[in-house]
Amino acid sequence: MRRLEAEIQIGVPAENEWEILMDLESYKEWNPFVREITGEIKVGNTIEVRLKVPGRRERIFKPKIIKLEPNKELRWLGHMWWNGVFDTEHVFNLEKLEADQTRFTQLELFSGFLVPFIMGSQRRNIIDGIKSMNRALKERAHKIARDTRD
Repeated sequence: MRRLEAEIQIGVPAENEWEILMDLESYKEWNPFVREITGEIKVGNTIEVRLKVPGRRERIFKPKIIKLEPNKELRWLGHMWWNGVFDTEHVFNLEKLEADQTRFTQLELFSGFLVPFIMGSQRRNIIDGIKSMNRALKERAHKIARDTRD
């Protein structure tokens, strides 16, 4: 199993970040990596995820939601072609640090027999995409917090 992970500290409460993550309609406005999610975010449901890995064309995946813990974690599992070929478990994790500080972590777990072949050439691009989303989430959360105070 291969693992890619990137975290960022964001100066807003976890509930505020969660609200942004659950506002699927706005993804195309701010998210450079996960460009769009359609479907109901509910454990057991299959959703459609439009992903833009830097240096690659957009791809559509249809993962299944396997964990949903509001204000803490969203986790889905997708398969390329069929189970065991190239499987991806994607995690959004929010950890409350203080009242107005949260650590946002994205984690990607890859398994299947094609992982060594695909990951060798794509590792850097995928981690760049994850980091770009983390930065964009931080910017959006801070902008919304500023707009709310004004």
